[in-house]
Amino acid sequence: MKSALVTGAGRGIGLATVLLLLEKDFQVLGLDRAFAKDFPSKAKRVTYDLTDLEGIPKLVDSLGEIHVLVNNAGIQNSVPIDSYTAEQRERILRINLEAPVELMRAVSRQMIARREGRIVNLASIAAWQPHPTCGTARRKRRW
Repeated sequence: MKSALVTGAGRGIGLATVLLLLEKDFQVLGLDRAFAKDFPSKAKRVTYDLTDLEGIPKLVDSLGEIHVLVNNAGIQNSVPIDSYTAEQRERILRINLEAPVELMRAVSRQMIARREGRIVNLASIAAWQPHPTCGTARRKRRW
C-alpha cells in the first residue's frame, strides 16, 4: 500500500485531501498542529509544528516510506502589511516557504532512491488577490 503525507491536514483543503486519498486506498499520514474532531480514524495523526525546520528530516525518517507528499499547510495574518511584526513575517515564511522546501528535500531522497514518488505543492489564492479582511485590502488605492 502506498503512503501519502499531507500537511495542514487538520481541516479545510488538507482534511479533504486526506479523505480523498483514503478513498484511493492510500495509507495517509495527516500532519498538523491540531486536528478537527471528525479527522478520520483510518488516517494516522502526526502532530508537528512546521516552524521546527531542523526537525523535519528526523520526522520524515520516522514516518517510513512516503510515496506522495502534499504540501498544503499555510498561514496568513489578517493585518495591514505595514502592521506585520518581524515575528509574524518569519512565521509565515517558515510555514509557507521554508517548511515545504525542507519537506521536499527530506522526502525526495527516498523517492529518488526508489525512483518513484509525487510531490504536490498547493498555494493560496492570496497570491493573486488581497485577503478580504486585511486592512490594506479595504483601503482605497490612490495611484
